Formats: sequence, structure tokens, C-alpha cells
Amino acid sequence: ASVLFAMGRYARRLAEQRRVGFLEAIWDSARAAAAFLAAQIEEDTGLHENAFDLWETFRGSFTYTNAAIASALLEGAFLAEQVGHQALARQWRQRSAQIRSAVMSRLWLGEVFARGLDAEGNLDTAADASALGLIAPFEFLNLEDPAEREIAGRCLTGLLRRLGTRVRGGEALRRFESDQYAGGGPGALTTVWMARVMLRLSGAYRDQPELARGYRDRALASMRAVLASGTSTQLLPEMMGVMPGAHWAVPHAWTMANFILTCLLLDELTRAYRVSCVMDGP
Repeated sequence: ASVLFAMGRYARRLAEQRRVGFLEAIWDSARAAAAFLAAQIEEDTGLHENAFDLWETFRGSFTYTNAAIASALLEGAFLAEQVGHQALARQWRQRSAQIRSAVMSRLWLGEVFARGLDAEGNLDTAADASALGLIAPFEFLNLEDPAEREIAGRCLTGLLRRLGTRVRGGEALRRFESDQYAGGGPGALTTVWMARVMLRLSGAYRDQPELARGYRDRALASMRAVLASGTSTQLLPEMMGVMPGAHWAVPHAWTMANFILTCLLLDELTRAYRVSCVMDGP
């Protein structure tokens, strides 16, 4: 789903002539991926069949993965339209809408999204940081829609209440409730992911400067905490050590890529809204 999503988002950025060549190169793969994903949705639940979760720990049908599939199918529909397969585009958009409806009706709990359904089909209400994926990168929640923006903000608040802690002066986030991986502490990955979501919310609340600045300032504090958890050469780990110099899985490509994307988003917001943001610290 992530690959198909990336194909669509990349194609949207290309000029028409370059897009034609790109579509010729990837359409067969994109079509196969979208067809496979669409076939994984169970008609009785509207959610995907059992699989492993993002953390390779649980079996079931997960909020994160369903959001990834729903957004990927929208990108697949866009690609299908570009190559003239209108029927496929309609089919994939309908399947995406089915998943979206199921996620919002079955998995949104009013404070956080449930992790998903367990392997037996029971609701798994554990708070899980992977719910951040509904905001970034998959944009399953539309932050330009006031109702969905409110859901995103409430979800972030709920995750921080149940998974949050403070590390080196910033808010940090554990992966999920009862996590025992690497001692069960906060993740550098999940913390910078949270900062990215805060910056997305900051941009969405551009008409409310005080609220926007609050999200931005909190994001900056968390980004500094992640930097402080890295090595002297700025290699970032997967998990944030509780003591200076304690690292787990470093360098961690996912964390470092997420940090770069978060910095680019910060730069975009700074230029767009002429906000002065200077990174201090390491």
C-alpha cells in the first residue's frame, strides 16, 4: 500500500510529458498492487483480512493498515484515470470509500482510534502510535475539513495522554500500550512522527495563530529531544535511551527519513506563514 501510495503522489507532481513515461513504466505494477489490495477487504467488516501490524507484533486488521490501503486505492484510481481505465478507477474509489466508512464507524473511539480488530475479530482498543499514519503520511483524515481536523487533534491528545512521556524537555511517545520492546520506552521514530503530525496541525490551524504556534513549538521541542537522543554525528536511533549516550538500533533509516520530512515541513510552514523558527540545541 505504501508503494502504491508513493507512486500516485509522485505521479501527481510530474509534468504531463514526464508523467506519461512514468505511467508506462509502473502501470502494470500499480494495477497489480491495487487489485491485490482491493481483494484483501472482507465484505462483512469493510476492513482488510488478518495480517501483521506495523510493529510486527500482532495479528489482526489494523487502523494504520486500513488507512494505508484506503489512501493507496485512491492513488491507484488516479493512476487508472491517467491511463484511461475509468472503470477500474471507479471500482477502487468505491473500495476506498468502503474502508473509510468502516474505519470511522468501527475504529474511532472518540478519544483515540482503536489499534484495530484482533485475529478473532474482536475490537482491540489499545492506544497505538501507528494511528498517526492517518494524518501523516496517508492523509486519511482531511485536515482542511473542520470535523476531521477536530478528530485528528483529539486523537493526538489521546495518544499523548496514554502513551506520552517527557524526554529531554520535549514530549515523546511510546509505540503502544504495554510495549516491552527495548524496555518499553519512547521511540525516536514515534516522537518525530508525532512532531510531524503537530506541524501538520499547525498548518491546518493557520487561521488561529496562537493554536498554530502552540503546535509548532511543541513539535520543535520534540524534534530537539530526538536530536539529543542521537549520536555525536547526528545519527538517529529507533528508540530514545533514558540516559544520554544510550542508543538502540542506530542509525535508523526510518527515523532519519521521518526527521528530514519533518524538517522540510517546518521549513515550508516557516516560509508560508513567515514565522521565525530557529532550531536550537544539538
